[in-house]
Amino acid sequence: MERGFKGVKVVVEVAITKAPDYEGAEDALRRSVALLGGMNKFIHAGDVVVIKPNSSTFTWPEVLLTTHPAVVGALVRMAWEAGAKRVIVGDNPAFDFPGKICFEYNGIGPAALEAGAELSYFDEEPYIPVKVPNGIIYDSVRLPKPVVDADVVVSVAKMKTHICTVATLCIKNLHGLNSWEDKKEIHKMDLGQKFVDIAKAIDGKLRLSVVDGISAMEGQGPAGGSPVDLGLIIAGDNIVAVDAVASACMGIDPMEVPTTQIASYQGLGSATLSKITIRGEKIEEVMRHFKRAIIPYAAKDSNVTVYMGGACTGGCAIMLDPQFDVFPRDPEKKYAVIAGMNPVIPKRKLDVDEVWVVGDCAIGCVERMDFKPRPTRFFKGCPPLTDDFIDRFCRILPEIFPDGHPRVAERRRGKAKS
Repeated sequence: MERGFKGVKVVVEVAITKAPDYEGAEDALRRSVALLGGMNKFIHAGDVVVIKPNSSTFTWPEVLLTTHPAVVGALVRMAWEAGAKRVIVGDNPAFDFPGKICFEYNGIGPAALEAGAELSYFDEEPYIPVKVPNGIIYDSVRLPKPVVDADVVVSVAKMKTHICTVATLCIKNLHGLNSWEDKKEIHKMDLGQKFVDIAKAIDGKLRLSVVDGISAMEGQGPAGGSPVDLGLIIAGDNIVAVDAVASACMGIDPMEVPTTQIASYQGLGSATLSKITIRGEKIEEVMRHFKRAIIPYAAKDSNVTVYMGGACTGGCAIMLDPQFDVFPRDPEKKYAVIAGMNPVIPKRKLDVDEVWVVGDCAIGCVERMDFKPRPTRFFKGCPPLTDDFIDRFCRILPEIFPDGHPRVAERRRGKAKS
């Protein structure tokens, strides 16, 4: 319970319900919302509703990277029943992946359409600047027009551990409201504050938040972890409280999660469990300790040595593994990989065949350093999420991306014509 406008007591409520599998997802979600007072508490007749799932990639639901379609479809149906004027399901995926392809492959698109929703590919929508009240990083943030025009935004997150934010829940899920260019700028040490600033920009629209914790992910999340059959749907009327309860169900103190901690300190809601009215299941009876994600500071291959300087957790530090996976190396050669500001290279002669330098900070430093052999490959950017990187990533999957990344291929064709 918290003090609201003019000192009036406001009850912050979060409901936890069990679902054995995704066939029971809708029943669990309906029970959660009923415990909170019913969908009409959140969606009013004539409202334009945007449901924002995690549709970050094109993997099928069983890979656990994205919100399950059954949860999204159920939310759409419940929004219509509450009298919504329009129901829109939208997201802007990671790595500049086309929203249309992601919705098709992860099943969210077909489920939303079957339930009667419109699809909005935020990567194809116009973006509008929105003022951020008491913003720390942003004075204003660019958001997709459907979100700006909406009365209600429902963040429906996939429960996962995260290498940068400990857990990725409803506040982190708002990252999908950013454009690709803004996404690249966000993944640095200040990413938690930036996500909170986005929440501030649409705070009045965030009437309901939902976490899909039926099948969750632990370990090297958000993309390389292991499944956890937790069997939970979590829903609530305050995005901070929902994230706090969800992380507690993962065996993670809410204040360990940067987005939750920052949002709580800056007045978006309480992360103190004793101040949250929890309905349905008890945390201590459903909680499981999730394995955490860790940043790999050493190479996983014996022929690679890493020299790490001061690197952003959300940038170059987590880009090392993807660089290894996407760019082929000769197993007969030895490699040195350098990342971060002011890396320490103790020897002037490195016992390697090739030197790779990751990120603008490291590139600026090694240009002034004296060691041999000199760098043979540079991965530019801050962070180094270049067109070359995402194009090569897509080429690993020719059945989905026969010409590489679609937008990169389009730019390539445009240059060829000119």
